[in-house]
Amino acid sequence: VVTVTASPSPGTNGTVSICSNAPLINLFDSLNGTPTAGGTWSPALSSGTDVFDPAVDTSGTYTYTVIACGGGPLTADVAVVNTPSPNTGTDGVLILCSADPVADLFLQLGGTPDLGGIWSPVLTSGTGIFDPAVDTGGTYVYAVTNSCGTSTNNVVVTVTASPSPGTNGTVSMCSNAPLINLFDSLNGTPTAGGTWSPALSSGTGVFDAAFDTSGTYTYTVIACGGGPLTADVAVSITPLPNTGTDGALVFCPSDPIVDLFSLLGGTPDTGGTWSPVLTSGTGLFNPAVDVAGTYTYTVSNQCGSSGNDVLATVGFCSLPTSGFGLSDSILCIGDCIDFTDQSTGASSWLWTFNGGSPASSSVQNPPTICFNTPGTYTVQQVASNINGSDTTVTTIVVNAIPIIDLGDDVTIDLGDNTTLNPSGTNGTYTWVPATWLDCSTCVSPVSTPTDSITYTALFVDSNGCTTSDQVKIFVETDTAVFVPNIFKPGSGNPDNERLYVFGQGIESYTLMIFERWGPKVYETRDITRSNLNDGITCCKYGTGWGGNYKDSEKRLNTAVFDYVLNGTYKSGEFFTRKGSITLLK
Repeated sequence: VVTVTASPSPGTNGTVSICSNAPLINLFDSLNGTPTAGGTWSPALSSGTDVFDPAVDTSGTYTYTVIACGGGPLTADVAVVNTPSPNTGTDGVLILCSADPVADLFLQLGGTPDLGGIWSPVLTSGTGIFDPAVDTGGTYVYAVTNSCGTSTNNVVVTVTASPSPGTNGTVSMCSNAPLINLFDSLNGTPTAGGTWSPALSSGTGVFDAAFDTSGTYTYTVIACGGGPLTADVAVSITPLPNTGTDGALVFCPSDPIVDLFSLLGGTPDTGGTWSPVLTSGTGLFNPAVDVAGTYTYTVSNQCGSSGNDVLATVGFCSLPTSGFGLSDSILCIGDCIDFTDQSTGASSWLWTFNGGSPASSSVQNPPTICFNTPGTYTVQQVASNINGSDTTVTTIVVNAIPIIDLGDDVTIDLGDNTTLNPSGTNGTYTWVPATWLDCSTCVSPVSTPTDSITYTALFVDSNGCTTSDQVKIFVETDTAVFVPNIFKPGSGNPDNERLYVFGQGIESYTLMIFERWGPKVYETRDITRSNLNDGITCCKYGTGWGGNYKDSEKRLNTAVFDYVLNGTYKSGEFFTRKGSITLLK
């Protein structure tokens, strides 16, 4: 049995034209002939079947393939032309100032609009270029048309007029004028809401002539494009006329010419007039020819007039005569003196005390002016009245304080005396107290005190400057007597190399030394007194026995000697001492 199977057919080639917004189509339906269903398409469609989606699939040749019964492919093509629908993007909005540059409306559309469309209404440029200076605001429609239809979208344009600062203005005013608003002085049609520079004292556009100054004030508004727009107001303030304050002066007939303007107080304006008219024809007053009276100075300008007076009095005039007395003109450091005014015809005084404290005074009789530094100084008095002044100068001498020195304090025994010997400059002395002194006004008196005493020397030098110093005399009233029992010539101890009588307060004595059971070998009554070798301890008497026979050259050998000492203390008390003395060789 033979079965013959017919091969499947892909049909024959076909074509199709479609818009991108058309509904879906089946490409199988676009094959010619009698194609057999169940074949495949290449390239594959987005649907994965025969269905062509113009919104997704693109123009091109799509091949339909079936398999022949012999196993080979059989094909037919469909040529698809997918024409895009016209695209005008999305609507846009544009806001411009009238002074802004031109703008392309196409660039204001959203999305990806097609080129080549047309705008309506028609712009001045004949294209899509909008010129805010000539085109009007409104809705402009962009249209694109092709075989698939027409698309439109709008751009709404708003044109805003820029604010205006107006044009320059001027204003003149008096310094006492009421407040004004500088905005009202701009010309043109300025827009409110701008700012002023420099800033006014009010913080707004209100000008206060009492505080704000003449000058140029700039009004600024911001253009709708962002830049500043300005106009100026030039303000000129005219001060009120100022003639200062009233003045007065008393003239002597012989006084020089005076400009009455200089007698006005304050800061008067120049250029005014005087009435009544002076002989000079100006403001110069001549006491020799012009009459006394009230002269009025007047200044006028567009803001009014001002007048002030000068009272000129011409009378008999006399100058003062200065002069003064002082309580002393030769001073010592630290002295204070009084000054007595002896001027005549004065109403005020000015004193200058060089080197003094205080250094100046304006009282008539200055008291207690002190001078603390040695030297020669001038004192000046200026005596004044309304007609003038006179000056007197005198010289005073301030001397240094003298210096004296009474030396160190002195110690003496009761019954002794001492001479007070001051050192220093020449002058006179007074010793206080005068007790036990042989002279209380001598330079070097002798004191024989019976008790310790302090003397004060009051000294006055040739300039009358005083000073003082003190010295104390200590009177030693203790009594004692002592004779060593051993001594050694050549021992190296000055107080023990010779035999001395030691003690205090001794008025007189007799010392006799004897060989034991033999003759007298030494005798002395020498009351000369000296300190011991330490220079401090008092006292040893006489020159001492050196161990020789009766002070001859004969030296005695080591031995024991006897002594007898009789004497009287300064107090009058009698004393006796006896004993032994060992002489060592």
